[in-house]
Amino acid sequence: MNTVRAFPVFALVALLAGCETGMRTAPPITAATLAVAAKHHVPPASLEAGRQLYMRRCTECHRMMPMEDYGDAKMKRIVDDMARRAKLIDADKESLLDYLRMTRETP
Repeated sequence: MNTVRAFPVFALVALLAGCETGMRTAPPITAATLAVAAKHHVPPASLEAGRQLYMRRCTECHRMMPMEDYGDAKMKRIVDDMARRAKLIDADKESLLDYLRMTRETP
């Protein structure tokens, strides 16, 4: 009887843990992303820094959104608006925007 009661709780915990993990995984930096970045003269280190910022600062409060939903102006406005709360310096904002733009432009 206890096993029957424990199963729904276990299933719920497993489901929630799975959702949380997926929400914290930003799109990876692939060879295709690096190729797009090279065309824009964006160094790989800036992409990785931007990805780390996105995972650590943005997703603390927000769910990850599809990059395709945002143009450059909207992305910049959001990053500028959130920079103070996320404690981003100018170099952080630039890396974050580099990552978001290059990820969006990767086929």
